[in-house]
Amino acid sequence: MEAGGDINTTAARIYSGADDGDTGTVGITGESALELGQIDLASGFVRERLEINDNFTLIPRPQGQATQGVAGNITITSNNGSIDTTSGTINSRSPDGSGNITLNALGDINTGNLTASALNPETPTRGGDIEVTSREGEINATQPIETFSERGAAGSVNLTAEGSIQTETILSQGTQRGGDINIESFSNDSNVPRPGKDNEVMLPLRRAPEIDAGGALNTFSTEGVAGDVTLASPGTITLSGIRSEGQQQGGTVYFF
Repeated sequence: MEAGGDINTTAARIYSGADDGDTGTVGITGESALELGQIDLASGFVRERLEINDNFTLIPRPQGQATQGVAGNITITSNNGSIDTTSGTINSRSPDGSGNITLNALGDINTGNLTASALNPETPTRGGDIEVTSREGEINATQPIETFSERGAAGSVNLTAEGSIQTETILSQGTQRGGDINIESFSNDSNVPRPGKDNEVMLPLRRAPEIDAGGALNTFSTEGVAGDVTLASPGTITLSGIRSEGQQQGGTVYFF
């Protein structure tokens, strides 16, 4: 889906699924503001008939075990505006490996729940990576971000913004390996008052970007190695808690 202006799907649900095969991918690109509702890629789930005004759609049943299939990638890009996904969950889930979830915008990004899950109870498969990048704005993750593998390795979670970053709980959990969690807020502008070019008027002080992790940051492995946790910011870093724990080895926590 592409548009030269805004895109708003908050009243809709975007879905791709298969009973025992692979899902499709979702790519949404707009020049300005993107406001998105639920996006669900799910393979290998029993589906049921849902009647809607004499029509029907097939949707994954919430209960039950997935059987087989790979979920695709979800890529959302705003070239010159913002992204807001707080109206719904963005979810890529399947038994044979989940896709990656990527959000990239010039401006601010506000997210709801982001989930990439590999749900094979017998064979090691990989949970997808989750990457959120704001090139000139801030990131506000209002709900949990989770990448999970029932038998294999979880994906990594990467949040990068020129401005401040606020998060709720972040979880990267895999039986064999937990993924890395990287949160970086940076600024290319100096955080000091500076004279104007012509009239020597002092320009306003720019506040250094900060990281505020309101929920715990968890990378966890029940049988193997946990991932590393990296936080980098020129401003204040506020934490609720960090857990990097693996049955064989825990990860390293870095502050910059």
